[in-house]
Amino acid sequence: MLRKYPIALNIFWAFLVILVPTPLLLALFVSMGSIATDQRLLIAAGIIAYTWWLLAVFLSTRPKWLERAVGLPKMYLLHGCLGVIALVLAFLHEHYMVSMGQWIIVTGKLAWYLTLFGVLFAAFFMSGWIVDHFPTAANVKIRMQKVIKHQFSIWIHRLNIVAILLVWLHVELIGRVNAHLMFMVLFELYTFGVLGYYGWYKLDQKEGKMAGKVVENRRLNAKTFQLTLEFQDNVPNLLAGDFLFFTFPTLSQETHPFSLTNKPSEKSHVVVLTIREVGDYTKGLSAVTVGSSFYAEGPFGQFSRIIESEPEKDLTLIGMGTGVAPLMSIAKRYHSRRNIHFIWTIKNKEDEFFRSELESLNDNRLKSFIQVGRVTTYELSQLLSEREIKENRFFVVGSSLAVLSVERSLKQIGVSKQNLSDERLTM
Repeated sequence: MLRKYPIALNIFWAFLVILVPTPLLLALFVSMGSIATDQRLLIAAGIIAYTWWLLAVFLSTRPKWLERAVGLPKMYLLHGCLGVIALVLAFLHEHYMVSMGQWIIVTGKLAWYLTLFGVLFAAFFMSGWIVDHFPTAANVKIRMQKVIKHQFSIWIHRLNIVAILLVWLHVELIGRVNAHLMFMVLFELYTFGVLGYYGWYKLDQKEGKMAGKVVENRRLNAKTFQLTLEFQDNVPNLLAGDFLFFTFPTLSQETHPFSLTNKPSEKSHVVVLTIREVGDYTKGLSAVTVGSSFYAEGPFGQFSRIIESEPEKDLTLIGMGTGVAPLMSIAKRYHSRRNIHFIWTIKNKEDEFFRSELESLNDNRLKSFIQVGRVTTYELSQLLSEREIKENRFFVVGSSLAVLSVERSLKQIGVSKQNLSDERLTM
């Protein structure tokens, strides 16, 4: 598992981003010979930017074989980084490359400005790069989301496909490029191979996805509810702490990730989701009726794989609010096999909906602590033993700002970054 070996993971990503544009660069420059040698770097910048945008589109389809190796957060991080760095390369190409022909110039400029808008929009509304670190920005985003709905944000992000098609047209119009057969063959294969796969993935929503019915919708408190879902068939490779992307057609065609709360069995066809109403989608989902159909993609997640790869380590689980859901799944799965210290912080007393369930797990191997209000650095230093701080594997789940705050506190008291894993509820 690459996730366990950071150096191997970085080499893998570096190899991937270098390997993808190389065939196009070689095909064009070998065929061009000594032509336009003074503009080779700018031409290369444009080709690399284009192939990286295509790679980012491919990563957006969440290929499971890659996710299980490196983790979805790392895939999303690379997806975002490729978009930003490619934008810089595209700027150099678009602003300094000598171009002839009105439509060549127009398509290039349109693609660049459209991508610039898409990257800025995604950085604020669809990633945690800004809002995870600035509470004011997070509050602004929450207010704006009353107008800019999640599904609208997704369609705005899909304008990147329009930008890619504009670049494709831009290249097709350049006579000194489209005359090189091998390059154009590879260029068409890259473009329509990725866009074809992306289109199949997006348009055929039911293909390759698991189907099932809602069997229970139970209210836990005024703001939190629990869905029990039954799949038509067993969910393969479902592990404790995993999450899936769900679509409820009676509500909308939106796809949202939710973590399972229950302990998966060897033949898992039932999952339990614990969901807090935080927006229009989850409010609508709280009213979904028994018997309603759903589709799911997954499972995704790294928590159980990390635990299994480190059999000597005990666990410290820290959940904030409904971030407790995947940690409950882990506790149920491992409390008889590992020493577990379970810390759960909530906003108010009515959110203690798992107290009795946690107390039923309390034994010689699991101890739990529930607190109203976020746990401070000092409280963590008192709750955790020196051995736990130095040796345990920590899993932290909650809103992005809360996770980052707790992880800063854990590092301050001596927890190693290598022993920290998290899941930030930003999507």
